[in-house]
Amino acid sequence: MRLCTLMTVRDMERLYSEGGPSEILRGIGRYLYYNTPIRGLRRDLLLRGGGSVMGCSVGEVSARFYVTNDAEMDRFDTVFGLAELSKQPVLKSFLRSIDPDETIFDIGANVGIYTCLAGCKLDSGSVHAFEPHPNNVRRLKENIQLNNLTDSAKINEYALSDVTGKFDLSVQVSSEAAEGGHSLISDSDIGETIAVSTYRGDELIGEELPEPDVIKIDVEGAEFRVIQGLQQTLVENKPDIYRELHKEQLEEDGASVDDV
Repeated sequence: MRLCTLMTVRDMERLYSEGGPSEILRGIGRYLYYNTPIRGLRRDLLLRGGGSVMGCSVGEVSARFYVTNDAEMDRFDTVFGLAELSKQPVLKSFLRSIDPDETIFDIGANVGIYTCLAGCKLDSGSVHAFEPHPNNVRRLKENIQLNNLTDSAKINEYALSDVTGKFDLSVQVSSEAAEGGHSLISDSDIGETIAVSTYRGDELIGEELPEPDVIKIDVEGAEFRVIQGLQQTLVENKPDIYRELHKEQLEEDGASVDDV
């Protein structure tokens, strides 16, 4: 076993500071799960026969999601922590910040990990998912229904940006549900393009959309465009904002991390 190559003394100290002995055990379990055939066997069982339903837990919040491909498996697998562990602290912080009566915007919702987990924490509040890719929208609807969130979660099948109009969305050639990398940045060379509608958020808020209390943004380099289209809302309402920044795509679009 090559566990010692991963679990250095510094790793042990970090894990202990995060959660004591139980977190060290989780770290060991995570290594075994991702570096032995265990996860592959579980994947084969889940995807056999067209897929399955997977439970996803982050902190004290849990939701269920359909899993029919590798991208969904990677996105929702929370055995010993998310596969993309760098995202787990942000997701935990996002969920902790939500009060049950608040309005949440999930901009770049994909197939709904933020939307559904947030929705499962809400009581009288609502979550508004913004997702222009048709395949993701179909799965997003299914995941919302699976978690009985149809009354509190609304899907907006367009992108928020700095202009209202039609734009080309670059998409992966495979275009399976949950695939990341879809981008409004016109020079992104990741496959093919589809035409999608875009809207300035400020034009819709107060009319078609309520004022948000918490905003999550993950739009593959178009973050500055989203921020520009929400300037009035951000100044007047001062919502909590959680962003995943994509440095190269931002620079490709003429913006920078400092701009957002």
